Parts: sequence; C-alpha cells; structure tokens
Amino acid sequence: MKHFSHVSKKDIFRARQKGAAAVEFAIVISLLVLITGGIIEFGRVLWYYDALTKATRDGVRFMSTVPNDTILSNITAAQNLVVNAANAANVSPVLTLGNVSVTCQQAACQNGVAPEYVKVAITEYSVTFGSWFPIPLPSGPLALTPYTTMRYMCDAGATTSC
Repeated sequence: MKHFSHVSKKDIFRARQKGAAAVEFAIVISLLVLITGGIIEFGRVLWYYDALTKATRDGVRFMSTVPNDTILSNITAAQNLVVNAANAANVSPVLTLGNVSVTCQQAACQNGVAPEYVKVAITEYSVTFGSWFPIPLPSGPLALTPYTTMRYMCDAGATTSC
C-alpha cells in the first residue's frame, strides 16, 4: 500500500476549491444565460408591439384625412397600409388583412357622414414568447392588440379634400 505523505493538506484544499469554483461558475453562467434569454425575448415582443402600433398609427392617420364621401372605399386601403407597414418591420407571423379592423366612432363608417373619431386596431394577432430563445419560463402565444384612435380631420361638409 502506498502512502501519499508527500501531498500536503494545502494541496488537497486547493484541489477542492477549484472544484467548488467550477460548480459556482456553472450555476452563475446558467443564471446569466437565463436572464439574457428573457431580456432577448421580452425585447422582441416589445419590438413587435411597437412595430404594430406604428402601423396602426399610419393607417388611422390616412383614414382621418380621407374625404367623408370616400370613407368606405378607403377602409381596404388603410388596412393594406397597416399590413404593409407591419410586415416591412419583419413581424412574425405575417400580419394579414383579417387582423386589421377600421371603425368609426360616434357614427358608423359610411360615405357622406363624418365620424368624430377613427380607430384602427390589430386583433387576433399573437406571438410566441420563447420562440427565438427557449427559456424555462411560461411561454406560448401572447396576444398583442395594439390600436390607435384619432380625431377625424375633415369637416363634416368636406367631400373632395380636407
């Protein structure tokens, strides 16, 4: 039987400390990766929400300045404007016309009747939290419903321009 009398207690202590440092590093690095992943995913969802909100702002700005005798014929144009603006920002999944609603408030959207407010909203649109960076947090579809309401800018009698 061999004796390791030449190994000091300091050497054994140092070896154990190196192992403890490796375990601590593994714990800390896993927490840092988890926090970084959460920041990335939260930032992505905010980026999508901001892009969708800006798209609704473009659509409602357009609708608030169309002549009141062409309100109905411009609803599809406003929806296309919103869809194109949102998809230009590379939101995923792709926004469709079915996700965009245009409504008039204080009066129904009809030609010849000037509403007081126009509202453009994105409905039934959701993003998957945790799709870019899988993290062990509650994940899954997260509904985003941005909208913008703006006062109708044309006079009640305006039929050709504002």
